[in-house]
Amino acid sequence: MNNHTTSKLQGFAKLTFIIATAMLLIMSFSLVGCGSFGDVSAQKALQLKNRGAIVLDIRSSLLYDQGHIEGSKNIDYNSDDFSGQLNKLGKNIIYLICGNNTDAASAVLLMKENGFQEVHAIKSGIEGWKNAGYPITIW
Repeated sequence: MNNHTTSKLQGFAKLTFIIATAMLLIMSFSLVGCGSFGDVSAQKALQLKNRGAIVLDIRSSLLYDQGHIEGSKNIDYNSDDFSGQLNKLGKNIIYLICGNNTDAASAVLLMKENGFQEVHAIKSGIEGWKNAGYPITIW
């Protein structure tokens, strides 16, 4: 093969890799939306919270202390023991995840994979909650 053909094959391989990666990401995010999993608006989150859902704020304790949903439980997604702390929670309770979009989607997927029955990410996290006019608690 000449250099031109090799260059084209390398370009094709890179493009194939990018497309395959994009498809895997799309498929993993679509899993989050199946059944009793996926994003909910702040309004729906408030309804679920009022019916007994537990709000898990997965942001750092520093951000949590600067403002959080009243009654929420803080488990830092980036802590070394995030999975261990999740395993201490009941799996038949409705959970609402409050965090940035990427971490929230990952947390929902992780909880789904670990047998939790119903988990939803609050769209836009704490900002979505505040933008809907709902109060936050500051410590």
